[in-house]
Amino acid sequence: MNQPLLEIPPDRLPKGHTQESFHHHELGHAVVGITEGFKTNGIVSHNHFGLLKWYPNASGGVWWRDEPYVVSDPDGVKYSPEERLANSRKWATANLAGAAANELIDGITFKDNRGADTDLSRVRGLFEGHHGMTEATAGIEIAKAYQRAKEHLSRPGVLDAIREAARTRENGLDERFHYSEDRLSRISGATNERNT
Repeated sequence: MNQPLLEIPPDRLPKGHTQESFHHHELGHAVVGITEGFKTNGIVSHNHFGLLKWYPNASGGVWWRDEPYVVSDPDGVKYSPEERLANSRKWATANLAGAAANELIDGITFKDNRGADTDLSRVRGLFEGHHGMTEATAGIEIAKAYQRAKEHLSRPGVLDAIREAARTRENGLDERFHYSEDRLSRISGATNERNT
């Protein structure tokens, strides 16, 4: 039996977001990121010490175990430029999947989604800062990544799984988390099984 979601303080929600749309956003990141091959430690809540330290006004976020190649291998020793760019495109897709989920489920457009401001900044940093792209070229990459995220989320059953998961939290889950790694794996696994 699951329990009600943790109540996020209203002043911690991005402008224009509800408790439910916040969960759709973070689950969108997680499901698409796992589909892209990344691992998580779960979705942390507004009570998590790391979030409180680094993002004190945030509602929560996916705690990734992986990081982009351009961060983990800044000198390009382990990965070729092509591998680094391909990996950054996957990260961009996962980072923009929260906004894509909000558009598809909640009707919040990308340009109006204040919950995606940090995500978009992070993606711009990947393409412009790490790959040296112009703003225009990065914009093209961002549009493609956003479209890929929407395609992942539009596969049969994915949005339904996100809506369902956004209704409850696991019994006994530490209040520093909205979702455990195990639950995210089950959600993502179920949606991938339907689409293989």
